[in-house]
Amino acid sequence: MYSTADRDSLHVTYADEDVCIGPPQSKESYLNISRIISAAEITGADAIHPGYGFLAENAHFAEVLNECKLAWIGRGGGHPADGRQGEGAPDGGGGGRAGVPGSKEPLQSSEDAERMAAEVGYPVILKAAAGGGGRGMRIVWEEKEIAGQFATASGEAEKAFGDGSIYLEKYLVQAAAQIEFPGVRRPARPRHPTWASAECSIQRRHQKLDRGVPSPALTPALREEMGAAAVALCRAVGYEKRRHHRVPARQRRPLLFPWR
Repeated sequence: MYSTADRDSLHVTYADEDVCIGPPQSKESYLNISRIISAAEITGADAIHPGYGFLAENAHFAEVLNECKLAWIGRGGGHPADGRQGEGAPDGGGGGRAGVPGSKEPLQSSEDAERMAAEVGYPVILKAAAGGGGRGMRIVWEEKEIAGQFATASGEAEKAFGDGSIYLEKYLVQAAAQIEFPGVRRPARPRHPTWASAECSIQRRHQKLDRGVPSPALTPALREEMGAAAVALCRAVGYEKRRHHRVPARQRRPLLFPWR
């Protein structure tokens, strides 16, 4: 699926089948759920991979696909909508119920942002609750900046993800590391669990440039603690475990890498 802005993109050129779902404006194409469902129906698709950005972390989209009997390749539907909405914290208490530290709810206005910033202390960072990748993210160094930065971040989040919800965190200027748990692997030996921690601190413009697994910044004890929190959060928001079916070798088609 593509918008008219991506008509001549490489992935469209090499696709076996393609469907235009609208004009360049994301609300009329990549954020338009009904057009995406229509494209799946007219092509006879039985699954959708949302990629990243736009609707890739949208719980409502996952639920719609389940209702339409379309398999969701990625974060499963059926979990409460108050779970993790993007790269940010849970927006309705999912993390709080799981006992995960640092969970916050989306801010309703710039006034709410001012009050929370006064509590945690400047500088703070505003982040989109519905997605990541640096979109809808602004650093605020002092109180007089927060109203304008809140409006900018919310507008950018609305344009990129169709949701202008913003949350706030304390911005750590020095000695900060970004550690992610992209997936939790069930350990072969329960007494000695291993967590898939990823070191994502090397960034430019809030975009990760490299990811190392496992993170060298964690001690075994801290990795165990953070991994347990990740498992608890997944259970609290109802993450689904799906069985993946392996495609027989004779049915696989070769991948094309024309740029190599």
